[in-house]
Amino acid sequence: MRVNAAKCGIMVIRGQDEVIADVESSVDEERLKRLKVEDSHSSDPFVVMGDEIPIVDEYIYLGVRFTSDLALHSMMTHCVSKGRRALSAMYYLLTRKDYPVFIKILAIKAKLQPIVTYGAEVWGMASSRTTEIQKIVDEACRRVIQGGRSSAMKRIRSELGIQTCANIGAVKRARAIVKWRRAKTWIASMISSEFRSRRWTWVSGSLRWMQRYARIENERDRTKEKVNELFASREEDRESLVGSWAADLGLSKNPVWILLGVRYPELQRGCFGLGRIRSGTFNFMPNLANKRIVVRRFYSFCPFCESKVSETAIHLFFTCPRWDEYRDHYFSWWSTGASQYIKNINLNSSMVWQSLIRVLLGEEIGSNVLSSLGLRDGNSVGKEQFGIDTFVLPAVRYLQKIIPLREAMIQRIIVGDQKFSWSQSPMDMAELVAP
Repeated sequence: MRVNAAKCGIMVIRGQDEVIADVESSVDEERLKRLKVEDSHSSDPFVVMGDEIPIVDEYIYLGVRFTSDLALHSMMTHCVSKGRRALSAMYYLLTRKDYPVFIKILAIKAKLQPIVTYGAEVWGMASSRTTEIQKIVDEACRRVIQGGRSSAMKRIRSELGIQTCANIGAVKRARAIVKWRRAKTWIASMISSEFRSRRWTWVSGSLRWMQRYARIENERDRTKEKVNELFASREEDRESLVGSWAADLGLSKNPVWILLGVRYPELQRGCFGLGRIRSGTFNFMPNLANKRIVVRRFYSFCPFCESKVSETAIHLFFTCPRWDEYRDHYFSWWSTGASQYIKNINLNSSMVWQSLIRVLLGEEIGSNVLSSLGLRDGNSVGKEQFGIDTFVLPAVRYLQKIIPLREAMIQRIIVGDQKFSWSQSPMDMAELVAP
């Protein structure tokens, strides 16, 4: 059997700071450089079967990059480089508006995240190391939901069901330390008999993190569940406005609009609009005013009904007179006297408005909402399916029609078209094509 010298290399391992196992005594950098030069100019090369084996400074083993100083930074740099190439290759898929969001989420979970977190068993459990690769995943999420740089990423990740790279890396490393201690190899002996003469090792760092943060005392504990619970508490967003709004409404982490987009491909735009409202990236007029796309006066002025009121989700779904014809057409419960009931509600009664808007956004329907609107769910279907068929699906069809009209009107506002008639019926504008 002949050795292929072209695929072999000799690497001299010398530890530094932020390595896999830090030595108690610090290494002199000048001495380390001098040793590297001496090793590279060695007069006695290593020869196998007549072929000289070169001395290398880095080596990629099973997709993980190792350097002569065992620095974790070089491993992370390699993951970032692969992640950026993967993100560029996925640009067409993530930006296509006619593709279901469900497929895009699967692409992020099944392709992008495994690429950037490959080898996380070595460097996991440290959120500071995953900052650069997390930026790549966040950029993919922004492309899916069409959000800007100022979007609340915690809210977007929660809506799309995307875990952080720190969470995935911590689960992989915790699973490795629990699984490998039962292996019939030398790694089990290293885990059970850790080095005492070193400041920290991979074993001691893993066990210390699991006990201090995840509260995992022994291998019988639910390792993956406890780590996920730890990072789920860190991902709770109460700081941003949209995060606080979603928490007050009690929006769940299993939104129905993603599956509706798969079930009804012709309603892809309406489902996506519902998801953007839930994630806080929908282009309401106050948001456009904050981004300076339109003038500041539209922050408290709705150009669609020409009233001095800020355009919000409640105004869009219930109170804007511009879209009354579409409400009467798509909302079957709107003609049962619910329209007068809703319009007579005092805007200060936030509990009623929150109950109504969360039902349209796909949350569980309450009996108080049914009784207020003069409806009751039938015995043939469950309450969840009744809420989807009666409220969520009509809301999607409603958004499917008005979103192109809104975009056409907003475009005319931006370009300053004075010939546009605001008294025109929205039904007569059905043939307008959004830019």
